[in-house]
Amino acid sequence: MCNFERAIGFNDGNSFEEWNRYLRTQRDMVDVVLDTLSYVDGVNFAKHASAPALFSTGLEDDSCPPSTAFAAFNHYGDRVVDAGGRVRK
Repeated sequence: MCNFERAIGFNDGNSFEEWNRYLRTQRDMVDVVLDTLSYVDGVNFAKHASAPALFSTGLEDDSCPPSTAFAAFNHYGDRVVDAGGRVRK
């Protein structure tokens, strides 16, 4: 799971709906919730990666929306290996 700030903005009944319900009633807690979730956000780990990686996402995944996985890909360390085996910087 990545990019929680974007994910909680979805209103299509995905796995983040529980957070949406909570934040609708606790509007002053948005910053606290996002700060807490940042400790387990894959985007923050991706920034520190240095090994070549292969990324894959299901385009109709309701649990982990593809656009949130793209955030980890876009923040991945200096080297990323694409599907063709080429290193992208």
